[in-house]
Amino acid sequence: MGGQNAPCFGTDHCIGTITSIPNPLIWYLGVAAAVYLLVRFVRGLVLRSPMPWSYAIPLVGLAATYLPWLAFPERTIFQFYTVVMAPFLILALALALRDIAGKRTDARHRRQSGQRTVMVILVLIVLLSAFFYPLWIGLPVPWWFWQAHNWMITWI
Repeated sequence: MGGQNAPCFGTDHCIGTITSIPNPLIWYLGVAAAVYLLVRFVRGLVLRSPMPWSYAIPLVGLAATYLPWLAFPERTIFQFYTVVMAPFLILALALALRDIAGKRTDARHRRQSGQRTVMVILVLIVLLSAFFYPLWIGLPVPWWFWQAHNWMITWI
């Protein structure tokens, strides 16, 4: 399986490939969530206010997987090297979504709007994951479908 000669559904131009391109929504929201956690963590340290120490887990994991690359700026870095960051980005996103959803003690309208926001984000993540799923498992797909996943020129 693989290459442009893979069997396909009613078209001559197919490709069967496995890609490590992650769900972009998880990736970008995860980075935003990590920044959010970092700000909350530093703010808690500076103000000496109580903070959830669970924020440190994804932050330390991201630092441990990313910071070593800064020591070698001349080296080519391929996207698949960042796969090890995914669990920490997902943890950061989960913690941020928990904060968005609100606490049980929050006002009812605040909690409902937070829960709706989280639900919309999760539905979008699932839909985008379904879009990328054929490429994550190596199904033969039409060439145009594969190209539709390469949103940036550097993704191929």
